[in-house]
Amino acid sequence: MNIEKLLMLDEITSVSDDRSSLTAYSAVPSTAPLFEEHFPDAPIFPGVLLTEVMAQAAGHLTMVNNNFEAMAILAKINKGKFIGIVQPGDKLRCEAILTKCERGFSLCDVRLFNNEQLCASAELRMKVLSFPTDNAKQLLIERHNKLRQCLTSNPDIEYTV
Repeated sequence: MNIEKLLMLDEITSVSDDRSSLTAYSAVPSTAPLFEEHFPDAPIFPGVLLTEVMAQAAGHLTMVNNNFEAMAILAKINKGKFIGIVQPGDKLRCEAILTKCERGFSLCDVRLFNNEQLCASAELRMKVLSFPTDNAKQLLIERHNKLRQCLTSNPDIEYTV
């Protein structure tokens, strides 16, 4: 995880054969400036950044489902819940399931686990958009391929521009 650059996912470990679900991991840094004030002497990873972890997983899943012909941005958060506390050094598992993709939107159920305990969940509506430039498309595909280097479910899927 690189908080400063908002690169919240470290790896994508599986994508289902039908491209309707994805599992990703994210390691919360042991130290980061945000922990100095959130909260002093009791650092807690902010819920807004947990939401970003889930949104990035949903975005990657939506792009995979659309064969990287479109990108996805967060449009709406439904049923958002923060159940557990995430602290510096924790490793998170994110599971995203695509439940619908139509009329320019996708709907994903996303759950975030910390030490096998559910810590956050949400139904995320993602806006499906054309890539603004060919370069943006290439950069997002490169980022996705880097994240999925240890992909185990479909190792032969490779996306190109």
